[in-house]
Amino acid sequence: MPSATVQRNIITNPEQLRKNVRRCMRKLLDKNLVSSDPNVNAERQIEFAWSLVDWRTFDPSSPLKTFPGDAANKEPSALELLILALKNSPSAEVHYASSSAIAYLAVRQDIRLALVETPSGPLMESLDLLIRRLEATEHSGLRYAICAIATELFVTLTSLSVML
Repeated sequence: MPSATVQRNIITNPEQLRKNVRRCMRKLLDKNLVSSDPNVNAERQIEFAWSLVDWRTFDPSSPLKTFPGDAANKEPSALELLILALKNSPSAEVHYASSSAIAYLAVRQDIRLALVETPSGPLMESLDLLIRRLEATEHSGLRYAICAIATELFVTLTSLSVML
C-alpha cells in the first residue's frame, strides 16, 4: 500500500469534524462509492478511523449518539464500522488505525459498555477479534493499541463484577 505523506489543516470545530466523519462513513457504506481496489478501501478505512480520533479530540459527545447505526437499513454505527474494518481488512495499517481509534474512544464508559455488553452484531465479537489480532501481529503500535483497549475494558469488567 502506498504511504503518501498527507498534509492537512487541523480542524477543531466539532460540527465540521462530525461532517468529516460522516463523509468518511459514507465512502465506506455507500454502494455507489465503494471501490473494487483493496488499497483504496484500506485508505478509506484508515481515513475514517483517524477522522474519528480527530472528532473525539474536540467533541465530548458520545460517538454512539452522534454516529448511531440504522438497524432498519443495516447500516453500522461508527464503532461497529471500526470493528468491521478490524475484522475484514487484511491490512496491518487498517488494523492499527482501527485499534487506535477504538482505544481512544474506549476511555468513554458508554463505549466500554458497548464493547463488553452488546448481545449481538459486530460489537459482540469484538473481544475475541482483538485477542486474535493481538496474537497474530508483531506490529508494536497495534499491540500497544490493543493493550490500551484491554486495559480500559478490564476496568469496566472489574467494576461490573463488583456491582454483582
